[in-house]
Amino acid sequence: LNVIIARCFAFSGPYLPLNLHYALGNFVHQAINTNEIVINSDGRSIRSYLHLGDMVNWLITMLTNDSEDILFNVGSDQEISIKSLAELVRKIVNPTANIVLLNKENYSVGNSVVNKYVPDISKARKQFNLNPTTSLSHSIACMKKYELQKQNKFKE
Repeated sequence: LNVIIARCFAFSGPYLPLNLHYALGNFVHQAINTNEIVINSDGRSIRSYLHLGDMVNWLITMLTNDSEDILFNVGSDQEISIKSLAELVRKIVNPTANIVLLNKENYSVGNSVVNKYVPDISKARKQFNLNPTTSLSHSIACMKKYELQKQNKFKE
């Protein structure tokens, strides 16, 4: 029995819920539905996002290939600050949106405060030659397109 443990980090792309307590989803939702993107923290925390299509490819590759290791991080190592993420979402989704920085100290919703949440994916690179292939910009554009299509279906 080939066992792999995939330690999943943060993801981006269509079909992700935009109404939970995750920055990227909230930013896309706010940019589409309001004219402001609210950052509850000081915006300096660092995150990374792997596109859902890349995640599927990674998981299938890990499950269908033998490896001496069994634990792998699944995510992107391409870092972005929360403030830069909000600016990127504004650029792609709604260039007229205002970014509001609330500067709440140690802001976290239900989780411990983690200032940097970026996986070390060196084992996945070494064992399976896996890398993020979809840019965060493209992934955000896909999120926007899917959400707008979904909203138009509900209006009909």
